[in-house]
Amino acid sequence: MKNKEFEPEKATGWLIATYIFAALGGYLGIFLGFFVYFAKVHVYDEDLDDYVKEYRFVDTHRMWGLIGGILAIISVVYWKYLYSQ
Repeated sequence: MKNKEFEPEKATGWLIATYIFAALGGYLGIFLGFFVYFAKVHVYDEDLDDYVKEYRFVDTHRMWGLIGGILAIISVVYWKYLYSQ
């Protein structure tokens, strides 16, 4: 039972940064991608008369954050392999 006043945010800026850092092979892309996927906020629920945790971002952006984090991991491994040769 969600609070009707709470609207999940859009994470477009975070996702752009995630994919830029993922392409460059940065660890920051991993962090940003998983931040978008796992971030939660405390929201007051009037039905329960208590605070509950809700995801901070929209579900589609959360999915793209997870994909970006996984691509960043693959990119880090690729760049480490490329520079070790």
